[in-house]
Amino acid sequence: MPQLISQGRIVEDHWLHLADTDPLAPQRACSVSLNRLLQAWDSLQSHQGDLGLRLTPDAQLDELSAFLPRLALIMLDFPHFTDGRAYSQAVLLRERWGYRGQLRACGDVIQDTVYYLQRCGIDTLALRDDQNVEDCLRALSTFTHPYQASVGTTMLFHRTQR
Repeated sequence: MPQLISQGRIVEDHWLHLADTDPLAPQRACSVSLNRLLQAWDSLQSHQGDLGLRLTPDAQLDELSAFLPRLALIMLDFPHFTDGRAYSQAVLLRERWGYRGQLRACGDVIQDTVYYLQRCGIDTLALRDDQNVEDCLRALSTFTHPYQASVGTTMLFHRTQR
């Protein structure tokens, strides 16, 4: 099981990640695939626990807008650390669709990328098993004053103007 960092702290994963054929666990936080969300939305809406969604990098976000208010978690898959599609998904979810729930990076999440994942609006990191969690925590503060704007921040230049 991967180690989780959420908002700069090591946390436990309380989510149950279901396969498409697994039954929902009553009053538990459960994540499902996009396919299951689209096909079983009526039954998922009545689930008493938190509901999460697992997205692949090729998922079309346009079809999600109606579901976003019900989702407490969206997991973005990074099949390889050089695959940047989930970075774009994170920015779009935060800025275009105003998603305020938990965005979690999972898959090939390594120390070299955690700072940049955070800058795109991802607030929880499911680290690859071979990563040192303490080193990843330190990497989150690699730069104290970034020059570029990111999700939820302004550029350093604009912060220093009078």
